[in-house]
Amino acid sequence: MVLDMATSAMPVFKVAEALIKGETLPPNVGYDAEGIPTQSPKEILMSGALMTFDQGPKSSGLALMVELFANALTGGCLPGDPDNQNWGNLALAIDPNLLIGREAFLKNVDRTLAYIKALKRTDPAREIHLPGESSFVRSEQAIATQEVEIDEALFRAYRERILTPSQ
Repeated sequence: MVLDMATSAMPVFKVAEALIKGETLPPNVGYDAEGIPTQSPKEILMSGALMTFDQGPKSSGLALMVELFANALTGGCLPGDPDNQNWGNLALAIDPNLLIGREAFLKNVDRTLAYIKALKRTDPAREIHLPGESSFVRSEQAIATQEVEIDEALFRAYRERILTPSQ
């Protein structure tokens, strides 16, 4: 089981994508250098900050714990350390056998997921998707077709800024 998510209102790569495309962001995504809400991707990336996903104390607490685990614990980039290129990563492994056992854990996972999938939907025509499920389907399609759809402007910017060495 893998959970890969941003604790911010929008992942930083989506902010960078908006900057490359010349788009403004939706409200309640980030702050400028003065702590004032902004929709400017450039202001957020250059000296601002992203808001947490619900702008409340729970998401702020979760974001702080993730930041401490992924950076303070691993030697990743910390505030005031702009030259550190280590973005920080942490993989956390839990052995179910140390708790209730693998089989009991898998049974509980199956029960929980089946319960969620069987919930009453607000729109009966739409399926309930679990976190990561849509991405997994897209990934499987890309593997099967050996094709990945990439936005032309993003690809062009990537090619110009990343693949073409600076002179």
